[in-house]
Amino acid sequence: MLPLVAWVLWFRPEFVGGRVDYIIVGGRSMLPALHGGDLVVVQRERTYRVGDVVAYHGHTYRCQIPNVAQENWNPERANTVWVPMLAGAACWLVILLLLPKPMWIYVFGHELTHALWAWLFGGRVKKFKATSQGGHVVITRSNFFITLAPYFFPLYVAVVVLIFTLGHWLWGWARYLAWFHLLVGAAYSFHVTLTCHTLRTRQSDITQQGYLFSGVVIWLGNAMLLLLGVPLVTSRVGLLTALGWCLESTGEVLHRLGRLL
Repeated sequence: MLPLVAWVLWFRPEFVGGRVDYIIVGGRSMLPALHGGDLVVVQRERTYRVGDVVAYHGHTYRCQIPNVAQENWNPERANTVWVPMLAGAACWLVILLLLPKPMWIYVFGHELTHALWAWLFGGRVKKFKATSQGGHVVITRSNFFITLAPYFFPLYVAVVVLIFTLGHWLWGWARYLAWFHLLVGAAYSFHVTLTCHTLRTRQSDITQQGYLFSGVVIWLGNAMLLLLGVPLVTSRVGLLTALGWCLESTGEVLHRLGRLL
């Protein structure tokens, strides 16, 4: 009698009103955790973590990035994010290698980032100059966030996201999602490559704050941006969910470092 009650309460399949389903594992991709022929009980979830085994139409997959349940998801469409983003990054690298570096565009974005972060902290911009040889901005307020922001905040990525969000809200740009990811990849590659290029020369922003402190802030800023931005762009989840994943991943890294030390 007890096994029957347990089956009705916890192991009843979905097609008879239950919460679970049953699949038989095929192949060797899930070794050593699962073997071909194993009977697996699966249940619908709202979120998935790295390493979770996900069942889809009788096939099992191992989750590579945190994700949320989406009704229209399927494995064949999983490359609609990373392929365009990597293609965009590759397009920019080809342009960088074959054409002159668009330093005025980079310098303009660099100085504008200083100005935007100064406004964010309540400061004002008194003078702004940007040329292909360099630029400067005179502001009424400064701190290490304002000084180092151009090295970890990709302004042109933010512009792409803002334009697409506005366009999607006004005109429904969902069909252009692949182009959006391509431009995000190109813009972020632009930010990384030209930032590394400028860091090869002496930068007053870096010397003012100190090389060690600046390196730590720039590294942490870029890491935080990726930990928050990648889930938002690839999975279309909320900011709080992405922040939760960020904190969870950070805690796991610190835990492993603690075990090593």
